[in-house]
Amino acid sequence: VFPSMINTGITFHMVSIVGEKGFSSAFAAFILSFIALIQVPLTFLAGYLTDKAKIHHVKAINYGILFMAILFLLYGSSKGLLLLYGLLHGIFVIFDLVSTNVLWPNYYGRENIGSIRSITMTAFVIGSALGPLPFGYAYDIFRGYREILLIMMVFPILGIFAALLSPAPKHPSKKHI
Repeated sequence: VFPSMINTGITFHMVSIVGEKGFSSAFAAFILSFIALIQVPLTFLAGYLTDKAKIHHVKAINYGILFMAILFLLYGSSKGLLLLYGLLHGIFVIFDLVSTNVLWPNYYGRENIGSIRSITMTAFVIGSALGPLPFGYAYDIFRGYREILLIMMVFPILGIFAALLSPAPKHPSKKHI
């Protein structure tokens, strides 16, 4: 839920976040396009690496990347640093999508994957729908995004710990699918 919330919150407020730093809405749009462009070639790398590594390690590293991305968005004051944010955020998004799709059958099997995916997709959509709200409220209260970005940095840290504490279960009675 939280990656969806953070991603949508930042995306909806990107023009304003970048505008606070003195950059144009066109540059904010370029960052969003850059994030999408990064994902195209990295999809193949994400699939390959996700097949080779333990999924909870991929998730933990990926949450670290999200933390660093938010850090660059928060403190980045040059176009180069904001593009580095875009690079890191693009890496996070594609590895999150690929690794999540691998996680469900690895942890729960394929028998009930439709039910599991429908529940989790509902949670992701709710997180995404609610994402812009804390950013908007924070802007109204604090007249900026610093505080909400700092708060959002807590969630990737929690995600790192949750991922590291959640190795895939062993299914001795099931054959490798």
